[in-house]
Amino acid sequence: MPPEGRLTTPFRGHKGQVYEGGLRVPGIIEWPERIPQHRETAVNVVTSDMLPTICDLAGQSLPLRPLDGVSLKPLLEAGMRERPKPICFWQYVQRREGQAEPEPYIQPQLQQGTTPTATMMEGRLTRNFRNHRYPRVREEDFAGAAAILGNRYKLVAPRERSQESSPGPSPTSPATELYDVRSDRGETTNLIQFQPEIAKDMERQLREWQRSVLTSLTGADYRA
Repeated sequence: MPPEGRLTTPFRGHKGQVYEGGLRVPGIIEWPERIPQHRETAVNVVTSDMLPTICDLAGQSLPLRPLDGVSLKPLLEAGMRERPKPICFWQYVQRREGQAEPEPYIQPQLQQGTTPTATMMEGRLTRNFRNHRYPRVREEDFAGAAAILGNRYKLVAPRERSQESSPGPSPTSPATELYDVRSDRGETTNLIQFQPEIAKDMERQLREWQRSVLTSLTGADYRA
């Protein structure tokens, strides 16, 4: 391990970035009754898969609202070879200089000390949960590094998005990168010029997901 404490891996980037070195971590599922023998999978999973998986295993219906995850029951049964939908990541920019402070998503007193930390912060081992309600979706709200990971390809938008009316950067923009993460785990070869249609489709899916996130932040998904 280097002196600065970063683990040496074949992946590009580090924590806080949307390259594989900042996103990819090992996952372990232990369930002797259903998984009696060791096995490995290359299927990508994410923590938002937990709710759909538990509901599926328990025979419970899912909440009637947008959900990012998928049920991993087929994976546990060794029948899943690929994800039915991609995983999206976003280093969301909550607020910029000159903007008014947004309304708290839940009452401020309910957000106090809700996030455990390993280091002391203001004299305690927790910090306040921070999330804000937005009255409407604006073009500038799409800023921030983002990525979408499919079964083979991954689209990366590592820089802030332009505040234009177009649905994000063009697939030929230097700010957008495309990698075949099956054959190029280190994200060394940008295929954006060679697979423009794949990049365009993934950009569309990423944009739709970001809009869904922003819509949830307005509270529209949680109204009776």
